[in-house]
Amino acid sequence: MSSTHLKPPPHRHASGTSSGTASPTPPPPRPPISAHPTTTIADSAVLHGTHPVTIGAGTVIHPRARIYSYTGPVQIGDGCIISEKSVIGDEPPNPQQPTSLLSRSSSPSRQGQDEKDVILTRISSSVSIAPQCTIRSGATVRSAAVLEPLVTVNRYAVVGTHAKLCAACVVPERAVVEDWSVIWSMGGNMGCGKRMRNRKRIGVGATTPGGTGTGTEGEADLRRVEDARLLSLHKEREGLARLIGLTTASSARRR
Repeated sequence: MSSTHLKPPPHRHASGTSSGTASPTPPPPRPPISAHPTTTIADSAVLHGTHPVTIGAGTVIHPRARIYSYTGPVQIGDGCIISEKSVIGDEPPNPQQPTSLLSRSSSPSRQGQDEKDVILTRISSSVSIAPQCTIRSGATVRSAAVLEPLVTVNRYAVVGTHAKLCAACVVPERAVVEDWSVIWSMGGNMGCGKRMRNRKRIGVGATTPGGTGTGTEGEADLRRVEDARLLSLHKEREGLARLIGLTTASSARRR
C-alpha cells in the first residue's frame, strides 16, 4: 500500500512589480474652512475642494451632507440648516480632477485664467435646506428661503428672499425665483424644471378685493407668520446642534 505525501505550496513573496504598478489613490483635497465657533458640523459631513468654504454663526451641517468647492468658494450664512444627503457645489468630473485642480491653482502662469474660472456659490442667512437637495455651483439662495426635499437649484440660478421651493422642484440654469414666491412642480416628476408653477405668497404685493390699495393687513399677517417660522427654525437649530454634539461625543468615547 503506497502513501502519497502532499507538500505545501511554496511560499510566494509579494513582488515589488505588482505593488509598484498600483499606486494608492490620493485622498480628496480638504478646502480651507472658516467656520464660526457656534457652527455645528457633523463628523460624517463631507467637505472637499480647493477653494475656501465659509460657514456662518449658528449654522448646522447634518451628517452626510456634502459641500464641494472645486469650482469656487462656497459661502453659507448665519443660522442655516443643511440637511442630510444634501449637496452644495459640484463634484469633480472624474477622480483625477482634484489633483489637476490643485496643480492648476498653484501654477503662477494660470493664475489669471483660474480667477476667471472661479464660480461663487452663496447661501444667505436663515436658509432651510431639506434632505437630498442639490445646489449647483454658481447658484444663489437668498435669506430665509425654504427648500423642501429633493429640490435642485441649477447653476447660476437665484432663489429669492423668503421664497419656498416645494418638494422635487428643479430650478433651471440662470432662472430667477422672485422674493416671497412659492414654486411647485406639476405631475409629480422630479425633472420637471420647465413646468414649474409660480405664485406670490398671499398678502405680499396683493391688492384688496375692491382693487384699490394694497393688502397691508395680509402682508403684516404673513410677516408675523414668517417671523414665527424663523423663531421655530432657531429652536430647531439649537436642538440639532445639541443632538449632533451628543452623537459626536458618544462616537469619540467608543473609539
